[in-house]
Amino acid sequence: MDLDKATGRVLRYGVYVSIVVMSIGLFISLFCNSVGSVFLYAGVAILVLTPFFSIIASSLALYSERDFKWLRTSMTVLLITIVGILVALFI
Repeated sequence: MDLDKATGRVLRYGVYVSIVVMSIGLFISLFCNSVGSVFLYAGVAILVLTPFFSIIASSLALYSERDFKWLRTSMTVLLITIVGILVALFI
């Protein structure tokens, strides 16, 4: 698994999926505002979480390449990101 390709795919598809979900939400909000806003918020959440999933993809690619030095660095960034998300949610 190539590190650059794996990370690039996750980022690209994350943006594509969030655009589709937000477009659906925008279309639905023309008819039913409350349901459309749920899709809009979901699209924004997908867009915000896309870098988090790219860190996971990078970690998996580094593990498959047996590059443990950079895997430790990637896992540290993943841990810091998880702590940041938990702090933002609960404090």
